[in-house]
Amino acid sequence: MISAVSSDWAFGSPDRERVLALHGSVGLAWVVSERVTLALGAGYSGGIALFDATLRVADGELPIVLDDPVAGGLVFGAVQSLGYRPLPLLQVHVTDWLSLDAYASWAVNLDNGDVRDRALGGFTWTF
Repeated sequence: MISAVSSDWAFGSPDRERVLALHGSVGLAWVVSERVTLALGAGYSGGIALFDATLRVADGELPIVLDDPVAGGLVFGAVQSLGYRPLPLLQVHVTDWLSLDAYASWAVNLDNGDVRDRALGGFTWTF
């Protein structure tokens, strides 16, 4: 079983400094056969608005006040990582040094129910 908890606080612009991002996930990596690995995960992504921010705009325009809450969401699929390397949802080990990787994930916005999906493919070359 693999689990991870992290937090981000971006600096450099008022609209990003106001949010403390929170992320958490848990998952399971399963070696289905000698040549196939499956890594299923589920997690939460959201954050806390620490304060309101006012963005400056061009002269004569009204400033933009960011006072909205940060939307949270649940994510499923290929959401795990080991170090900085994301784990594929499905990995087919073609040889001892080459594997084909498939990434797919689905995210549900908890505020409005919108669903996003992501699908990626690639390969891993071990040397």
